[in-house]
Amino acid sequence: MFAYFYNIKTHKMSYIDQDKARLAKLRTTIFKWAETIHAYKQNHRVSLLMIGLTYKPSVEPKPADVSEYIKLVKKKLKSDLYAFAWVAELQGDFFFVGGKLKPKGGKLHYHILFAINPKAFLPTPDKGKHPMWKFGSTNIKRARSPFYLVSYLKKKYQKDFSKFPKGFNAFRASVRFPGNTFKQDLHQDYHKAKLCSCGQKASDLFYIGATNDYNPARMKMKPFAQGSPMDSVPQAI
Repeated sequence: MFAYFYNIKTHKMSYIDQDKARLAKLRTTIFKWAETIHAYKQNHRVSLLMIGLTYKPSVEPKPADVSEYIKLVKKKLKSDLYAFAWVAELQGDFFFVGGKLKPKGGKLHYHILFAINPKAFLPTPDKGKHPMWKFGSTNIKRARSPFYLVSYLKKKYQKDFSKFPKGFNAFRASVRFPGNTFKQDLHQDYHKAKLCSCGQKASDLFYIGATNDYNPARMKMKPFAQGSPMDSVPQAI
């Protein structure tokens, strides 16, 4: 998906490859999260747990499924949960029927890394009388490094990411221990990588529209008539 913008100061068109931008943002976020946890581990005892969540073939994935699981983990561990990060991965093809995600020989699954108090206990998600994940099978194992999650962001992931279903988040990262500067540091990294407004001031950009594929003709269009952008209507895309 390509989004097109008009700069009201330079009077030039620009575009963002949204799939490429989201992938870059994912990699930047997960790597910064791993750096933050690695630094914290130098002076604190931390246990790293890697968890995989999958779906049964008969279950329709929903965007809120992984968020609900994270909420249950937060409720159980409370302050013993220092941080977490997850990435979603698609393998195979998917399509929509009636607004619902349907697999076509494909599988959606999640990789989650928790940083917790070594004295805390986190059960296998699909086990017990009241399982925390009821949609399919799961696995749990210890990780030696927070950078373990980065290993899932390989080149093949980009192919899956380009067809990621609308409405489903591809990643999340959170740091909960006191005194951390994760959000501030991450925001600075976004700007360094020019992941905000394609290196331009957001206040100078006027959104024109989007197309599934890049079209050079869109870059040559004159989106506004004479005068201020606020006084005219952009051409339809």
